[in-house]
Amino acid sequence: MSKLFNSFKEKRITVQPPTYESPPAWIPEKERRNHPDYDNDVERYLPRRIYLQRGDERTSLGFNVRGGSEKGCSMFVSRIMDNSPAQREGLNEGDHLLDVNGISFEDISHEEAVNILKVAVDLDMYVRYYPWGYRNMTAVCDLEDISK
Repeated sequence: MSKLFNSFKEKRITVQPPTYESPPAWIPEKERRNHPDYDNDVERYLPRRIYLQRGDERTSLGFNVRGGSEKGCSMFVSRIMDNSPAQREGLNEGDHLLDVNGISFEDISHEEAVNILKVAVDLDMYVRYYPWGYRNMTAVCDLEDISK
């Protein structure tokens, strides 16, 4: 059993299965290795725990988030700055934020999430890499922004 899975078992977090998606377009087998639509490294997609620390609340952790319950979207990491604490600890663009410092991020407004992330000096986060959900979320949120 992987270290990632063992660390996740420390805390119970309910994660809903993703909605059905049509299979990806066919590509030749030789081109599938490391292709994001054909990646079968299951451990990469398991929830994992990330610790981030900063000296004070004015120091950047090096990542941005996108989404929020007001748009009907989950919270995702939308950008990682180079050489940042977030990058060094393995946070990825497309990571779905599940829980931060014991607070569920499954149904949280963007403003509330940003306030929690900005004020905390230490972040104990449970995330899962979920690029398909991130792509779908950005499409939904972008459509909503365009329609206003």
